[in-house]
Amino acid sequence: MPDITNKEFNKTIETLSKMTNGVQQHKNDQDFPSAVKEEILTELKNSMDRLSQANSQAQAKATQAHDQLVTEHKHAKETLSSYRTMVYGYFGKKNTAVTDFGLQPYKTRKRKPPKTDNPTTPKE
Repeated sequence: MPDITNKEFNKTIETLSKMTNGVQQHKNDQDFPSAVKEEILTELKNSMDRLSQANSQAQAKATQAHDQLVTEHKHAKETLSSYRTMVYGYFGKKNTAVTDFGLQPYKTRKRKPPKTDNPTTPKE
């Protein structure tokens, strides 16, 4: 279902208000359609206003919860970083015991032998 834009929502509310005013003015006219009821239009407008307000409050709560989540995530990352440093400092970076903490031991670096030019190979 597509979202309702603010412009479309405001236009619908305005139309409901104008329609309600028109019904109030002409409901006693001869041959006015009895199916057009002021109460229904008023209830629709009130219902949309209530739901719009509830939606705005829910969005504000969701935004607040998201901001709290982002803050807590940042705090968790900082804490994990310092704890990771302490665990590596205690056990050593290459000790396999760090895997118990969900960390990977640092790999030992294998040095490549120095590159030597083979003088026996003729160059063309």
